[in-house]
Amino acid sequence: MGRNIAIIKSHPDPSRLRFGRALEAAYAQGAGECGHEIRTLDVATLDFPLLRTKSDWETGTAPETIRHAQDGIRWADHLVIFYLLWAGSMPAPLKGFIEQTFRPSFAMDPRAGPKGRKRGVHRGRFPPAGSAGGLVGGGAAASRGATSQSRSSGNCASRSRAKSTSPGRRDRRTASRKAFAKRRV
Repeated sequence: MGRNIAIIKSHPDPSRLRFGRALEAAYAQGAGECGHEIRTLDVATLDFPLLRTKSDWETGTAPETIRHAQDGIRWADHLVIFYLLWAGSMPAPLKGFIEQTFRPSFAMDPRAGPKGRKRGVHRGRFPPAGSAGGLVGGGAAASRGATSQSRSSGNCASRSRAKSTSPGRRDRRTASRKAFAKRRV
């Protein structure tokens, strides 16, 4: 049985001629071929205001485009965010989108104290902030915790895993790193 996957495309340029757009399309095609249902959301095409105050973030209402995005995230079993590094971090439109979308009324219960408590709709879906699978970091993907991230369906996962963990490549990389370290000394 396939999963519901929401792909958030966040390259600031909506042109299809960008490398990041090709990566997004390849991921969506591969996931679709494995039987997963895909929905995409393109941050570059959304029109939403930036949050300016803490009270807007905590108590303000989300614009219609953001509410539509929140519905897509609620629908998803797996959330994938594609972005390029822009001045060492994610692009500003994506930062604004995350602030608008994952406000306390949607992602956590603000009455639970400074650490917050995830709301029922997201309980167990996102790893703790700062963990390897959290929303912050290069090309981060959030899912229903570590156990379901390692589970996949059928041949699609085993093919990609075999390519990325080939023992020969790993040995060559290790040997290359050791040789480089010796030259530096």
